[in-house]
Amino acid sequence: MQSTIVKSTTATIQNGVMKADGKFWITQTNVNFEPFNEKLGLEPHTIPRNTILKVVECKGKGAGLVPITADAIEVFTQDGSSYQFIPVSYTHLRAHETRHDL
Repeated sequence: MQSTIVKSTTATIQNGVMKADGKFWITQTNVNFEPFNEKLGLEPHTIPRNTILKVVECKGKGAGLVPITADAIEVFTQDGSSYQFIPVSYTHLRAHETRHDL
């Protein structure tokens, strides 16, 4: 049985200085992220919603250091993991495509 998507957007997952753009979506049971390019080393994530301890607003950081946006969220789970998701604009994605085409 497939869960209904409650919300979806394009986002970046950040893990220290590693990051990847991809599809972020929430269902009634899970928070999901699937990178557009898994070759960058960040794999898909499915976080069961019943394992989430808290979600807080945070600052998305360029290179894991410099704050670039206040629109990010950090998800903390029962096993001690945390995941940071930063919303991504269409312009941001197009800039990546243009840079790769040069």
